[in-house]
Amino acid sequence: MLASSLDKMAALELALPVATAFAALATIITCYGLARSNGDLPEYLHIVQISLLGCRGPERAVFSAGFVLTALLLASSIVLYLDRALPRFEAWLRAELSAAAVLALVGAFGLGLLGAVPLQRDCIDCIMGVATLQQESIVHGYGALTFFSASWLHGIVAIHVYGRSPRHRRSRRLARVRALRIILVALPIVSIPFAWLGGRLLQGAPVMRMQVGALHQWLTISSMLGMYLSYVVDLLVFRGRGGSAGAEDLVDEDEASSSEDGDWLRSFSLPALDRLVKAHTEPILPVGGVHAEPVAGQRSGRLSPRQRRQAELLGDGPHE
Repeated sequence: MLASSLDKMAALELALPVATAFAALATIITCYGLARSNGDLPEYLHIVQISLLGCRGPERAVFSAGFVLTALLLASSIVLYLDRALPRFEAWLRAELSAAAVLALVGAFGLGLLGAVPLQRDCIDCIMGVATLQQESIVHGYGALTFFSASWLHGIVAIHVYGRSPRHRRSRRLARVRALRIILVALPIVSIPFAWLGGRLLQGAPVMRMQVGALHQWLTISSMLGMYLSYVVDLLVFRGRGGSAGAEDLVDEDEASSSEDGDWLRSFSLPALDRLVKAHTEPILPVGGVHAEPVAGQRSGRLSPRQRRQAELLGDGPHE
């Protein structure tokens, strides 16, 4: 009974990032369908900016409720991930991992803000230059900027943390998902010059320029949602510490079930590292013992403080 309950709880944890992505996609698709059916989108806009889907009509309420719900699910996913991830990372990386989680929570706040405050109702006229920019559009823009920039920075920091962790570099699944995140984080940045160039070339065609910007926005939000969705793999791998079927353990075979940093670090011993540690930890004594005469080529004179302490430990008072 207890095992069944634990399995259900684990399934719910894995479903949380999936629910986040599903809520975002369902909101976008529903708003697009309502906006098209109600005639709230111009016919000449084939690729529409996501923010324009919540300007008018009944889709405005769906846009607000859907993205606020997505923001809450995203924040819950990040808190769950941090709770499961921190014990599996080395102690010296946990502060950096926590910083990555804080950035993701800031991004979730931005997502909730852009949902709670949609663009002004005449936002399309404002883009075309025939209406005045209102305060709600400015707040919405700050929310979108916060979501995209904080999520992007979160991805950069998280990729860096996984790359520095010896414990996680040895996991094939985590290595693959890290490579995927690198691609997803790079796509919005790599595509900026193309979007800018398209905007410059289409300066005399505002409609086409809007669609180029919309295409870049779709690429960016898809990349960020894909990045957050990929944490399902991390949660699945982290379950390996409990021996779940199909999960991948993050420790060495001779480490048993211990997760202390001192235990797993011993498995990464190298001959050169052993010699270095030995050179810095073995006591320094004159050749032949504490009272031996210095050999040719060895500096003679009084014992160093370290040699004197060694002599005292051996029960033979220090000799000058």
